[in-house]
Amino acid sequence: MVFLKVALLVFVWLAGARVRFLSFYTFSSPKLTGLLYYFRSLLLSPTLAFIGSFCLFVEGGGLIR
Repeated sequence: MVFLKVALLVFVWLAGARVRFLSFYTFSSPKLTGLLYYFRSLLLSPTLAFIGSFCLFVEGGGLIR
């Protein structure tokens, strides 16, 4: 189970790096990058996941509308 969690963490980290690379050179996708950061923080810490979900909520316009 620990190996699966570490493997998923590495996969999400690599996917986040790839999205940052693509968004820098081809398109701007902060929501997709934010989602990857959210899933990565969910694996690391529930507190970070809560902060990440709140940031996604604000970025998505939940509090702005």
